[in-house]
Amino acid sequence: MITSFRFALHGPMFSGKSTLAKLLEMEHGFENLDYTDWGKSLVAQALQGMLARRVTHDEVRVRKNEPRMREFTIAALRFYGFDEGVGVKEMASTLEPEQPAVFDNVRYLPQYHALIPYGFTLVRLVINPYEQVLRADRAGMPYEKLVQLRRETSEQPLPEQAGEVRLVVDGRTPRDLVEMLLATMRVRQLPLESEAAG
Repeated sequence: MITSFRFALHGPMFSGKSTLAKLLEMEHGFENLDYTDWGKSLVAQALQGMLARRVTHDEVRVRKNEPRMREFTIAALRFYGFDEGVGVKEMASTLEPEQPAVFDNVRYLPQYHALIPYGFTLVRLVINPYEQVLRADRAGMPYEKLVQLRRETSEQPLPEQAGEVRLVVDGRTPRDLVEMLLATMRVRQLPLESEAAG
């Protein structure tokens, strides 16, 4: 088992962030810090208070792309400080010192900045727009809806970060991407030739 890698996944919808996080968790023993899941729980709590009835996490997940639900979700998460990374430090601080971990959905720079002190490396997933459209279609999302969602602030790419890893998703299986990511990080840990000779 790998003992020190920590990844903060960033990329557009349908680039495979959650799939990679689940594979790292299930097949490589990574702790999966599912910030999106945490956010949906907050939205469910807020709706429960407003509607005076029980609202489940699954109800929020299933209805997340309905226009009114999406608007409410964005407003509620902004209110809770989701964009500024509220909760990120709390999640990361639960990790054991050498525990490998993956944060599945960095959307805003303050979220990533909150992860840096805990040793996370930004992993930028890059997907061809045509591949993204195909994946959205397979998931039942109409093209017009995808185009609309691409314009949202949460779908804008972060500025490049020092030390980030770029993974091109197109035509690769999730397992291939995990292996490429782990191999990249292993190579980064190798001493430079000048260090090895000295």
